[in-house]
Amino acid sequence: MDVLPSVEGLAERIEAARQAGHGLNVKLGIDPTAADVHLGHTVPMIVLSRFQRMGHDVTLIIGDITAKIGDPSGRSSERPPLTDEDIARNLAKLPGPGEAVLRLRAGSLPPQQRVAG
Repeated sequence: MDVLPSVEGLAERIEAARQAGHGLNVKLGIDPTAADVHLGHTVPMIVLSRFQRMGHDVTLIIGDITAKIGDPSGRSSERPPLTDEDIARNLAKLPGPGEAVLRLRAGSLPPQQRVAG
């Protein structure tokens, strides 16, 4: 897995992919710790949508492990561990905002059906 390179490095990767006749594979992972999309989700999702509009393949991954463990340091009551029911409720509300930012493939399964519990 590659992490986001410098601006110059990213430009070189985009150009190399274009010359090879394909786009980059760009992935974003978020967790359903809340029932809404917040600024911490929205800004990276907008960037992901820009990659998509430029013809790159994008993948939005919604996982549940972070939500299940909460804040592992125990220092924060803002991120308590969530139950499977809490996660399912939060996850059910996330596809709408994600679909508004990204063009999801027609016929693709909603995220709650793709996430292994």
